[in-house]
Amino acid sequence: MVDFHWVVPGDWSVHPKPEKVILEAEQRDSRSFTLQIPQGYEPGYPKQAIALDVVLNGKPLGQVTEAVVEFQRYGPAGAQEG
Repeated sequence: MVDFHWVVPGDWSVHPKPEKVILEAEQRDSRSFTLQIPQGYEPGYPKQAIALDVVLNGKPLGQVTEAVVEFQRYGPAGAQEG
């Protein structure tokens, strides 16, 4: 059994919420998630790491995978001049 949860900044959210997944040996599975960043969020840095904390058969594996969110402004605030 694989149990996992996302490690993201406190005011961010991930949907749907993680669930326990039961896999047989050699079996693969794929899930889709949506990362929601609050409107008006002002990043302190241009990039933010997010991670997936995994427990396999009751044994904590830690944050075994991560991704980096790179912030770019869009819309009128991010329009380039010239």
